[in-house]
Amino acid sequence: MGEVMETDQEKIKRLEQWVADLQSGMYINCVYCGHRYGPNHDAPVSMADVLKEHVENCPEHPMRQLKLENIELKKEIEKLKGEKK
Repeated sequence: MGEVMETDQEKIKRLEQWVADLQSGMYINCVYCGHRYGPNHDAPVSMADVLKEHVENCPEHPMRQLKLENIELKKEIEKLKGEKK
């Protein structure tokens, strides 16, 4: 009777904590370059956050290339906007 439904934000927070709990004590590897982060990694963040940061900077990860292309495309758009005026 009267169950309270959790909000989307509450569910996201709960699931993020669940993932962090599952990953505590585990090793996380980049599948592209093989870099390994372990449970004794110095960063006081979740292993998922460590991996996300690595992906943004890994020269072998395709997401890094997409990020660089995105930066270049944004520069090109700004250049074209400037020429239009």
